[in-house]
Amino acid sequence: MSERAVEDRVFHQHVDRNTAESDVVPTNLVPAEVLANARQKKTLNHTVRGTVVGDAPGGGKRVDIGKFIAILSREELAGVSPDSLRKGVAVKVKFLDVSENGITLTRKGVA
Repeated sequence: MSERAVEDRVFHQHVDRNTAESDVVPTNLVPAEVLANARQKKTLNHTVRGTVVGDAPGGGKRVDIGKFIAILSREELAGVSPDSLRKGVAVKVKFLDVSENGITLTRKGVA
């Protein structure tokens, strides 16, 4: 695994909707139910909607895909300017890589 991939995965975060924001501890461990759902959607090549929640290392974006924050790298923006994807913007994505250590996304092939 490349150093950049490791750096990107450090910014993955599990989001517990029942926890106050100040109590949330970032983690790159994907919960089992999120992992199973993401793997199924990746296998079926489904497009999902997420919300940009911030910047990621290397010019990418952190995207809330529901109970988990995944990484959309700059290389996977498919021609969209990172500046146009500001915090709170909805974005359609597909799953690029799904593992216990994090989820990465792509906009390539998304209509």
